Amino acid sequence: MAAVVYRISRAEAELDGVPEELRPVLERCLRLDPAERPPAAELAALLGGGARRSPSRGRAGCCRWSRSTGRRPGRPGRRRPRARAWRTCRRSAPWCRTPHGGAGPPGGPGRRPGGPAAPLGRPGGGRGGGGRPGDGGHGAPEPNGRAGGGPGTPGGPSAGATATAAPAPAPVSLSRVVLPYGGAGRAGDFGAAGTDRASRPAGWSPWRAEVEPGGGACALSPEVLVCPGNGGAVTALGAADGKERWKVPGRGEGLRSAPQYPAVVGDTAYVTGPDGVVAYGLADGKERRRVPGPGGDWAVKGTDLRDGVLYSTYVNVRDERTGLVTAVRLRDGKELWRSPLDGLPEQPVAGAGRVFVPVGTAPVALDARTGKAVARGAEYCGGFVVHEKSGTVLCSARQDGAVGVLDARTLRTVRTLGSGVAAGPAVNDAGLVALVDAEGTLFAYDLESGRERWRVAGASADRVHLAGDRVVTTDEDEIRTYPAAGPFLSTGEEAYAVYRLSLPTGFASEVAGEPLVAGGAAFLPLPGGLVVSGYLP
Repeated sequence: MAAVVYRISRAEAELDGVPEELRPVLERCLRLDPAERPPAAELAALLGGGARRSPSRGRAGCCRWSRSTGRRPGRPGRRRPRARAWRTCRRSAPWCRTPHGGAGPPGGPGRRPGGPAAPLGRPGGGRGGGGRPGDGGHGAPEPNGRAGGGPGTPGGPSAGATATAAPAPAPVSLSRVVLPYGGAGRAGDFGAAGTDRASRPAGWSPWRAEVEPGGGACALSPEVLVCPGNGGAVTALGAADGKERWKVPGRGEGLRSAPQYPAVVGDTAYVTGPDGVVAYGLADGKERRRVPGPGGDWAVKGTDLRDGVLYSTYVNVRDERTGLVTAVRLRDGKELWRSPLDGLPEQPVAGAGRVFVPVGTAPVALDARTGKAVARGAEYCGGFVVHEKSGTVLCSARQDGAVGVLDARTLRTVRTLGSGVAAGPAVNDAGLVALVDAEGTLFAYDLESGRERWRVAGASADRVHLAGDRVVTTDEDEIRTYPAAGPFLSTGEEAYAVYRLSLPTGFASEVAGEPLVAGGAAFLPLPGGLVVSGYLP
């Protein structure tokens, strides 16, 4: 039942059965943030000021409930979570019945005729019950000290509770750029802004949209989501509603055209493609400048943005034995340095004054100012995460399947964490390291000591991130969150929350893209050409 209440209070309404002339009005009425719904006078004008419709008219059969119990089908070789039961309601009219048993008018989920909105909380998807995961069903305090309230707020009382109507909150707006890997050092940490409602795009509500396939990573500006695709393609979507703002078509496939992480600086989006870096205006998609790549013999392998400088790795497509790293200042397109490599590089990561690059069988650290090699490790690393506060470097995709904790100065392995790691690691400022192993167990470690803090089974995932006080896992069709302090209630039961993605019929994705989290909203691009945005559970 908690999953049902969650979907009604947090998921987008299905209005396929509503006449076209009514749909725009009802979409506004069903906005989850009360401040974004039209006031009564405006609603009357939008509806033509006609006679009031009987609230009982058309209710029969408007909600079609179904129940299914059991394991979700998993991909071969993946362990899925334990069996769960859920019920779903497809609402074909705005007066469908609410969880309270009464009929809800178009004013929004949980509103009774003639009364204030009934706040709906964030139900836990696990056995933790209503409310935020691990809070025992009670509302999470807002910054002003009152309990979380109506739809759209980060927390709230358990489903069905009533409260005195409070003034609608003032509109809020995202004011920064959010990168798909959680910012500096690719730490996978979206910080407190990941759950702070003031960091959500203004007017946002859940949506989904089609983009050019192949990317799986987007960058979020205050108003526009930029998603690269194959062959230099770019699609820009409205961050609040997912509507296409502008689009640049791709120009073919192949090694050199693989899409890279987008870089957004100010009002400009920089996309690395087959011919170098192209700058587009965020508002209109007009090309502003091109920064040529190193030449036709080189194919870009990975990029990282740090302090306005784009660091890129390239492989030589002729000899397939050598590589290259470049540093380009984006504001004027000036190449600051380029450094040859004696092996094939992977994704670069800039952090702690250095650029860390997996090269062949050994990791290399370059000085971020000069490009000179300052350290070379002795053990293979497939990827890096840099903890900025301590300068510690985490090495993933090792041959032994563990995560290595490296000394940033020498790249020597100090200790290892976990085994058979399939997703992560992610690390936050406080030194909490989260990762998921191949058996679907989510682990939390202390970075400084290497001590295991907690673990929970049944968390099979493609990605793991951190946002505020939560650990976030994603796969191809759902997002889960667990309390970072530990996903267990006083009874010993697990507490977690789930958001099932709203995917079109017939759409299938074998792996999740890189999620973005801002203000309690999640943006998940799927490599097959779809972006889904929904509430962070």
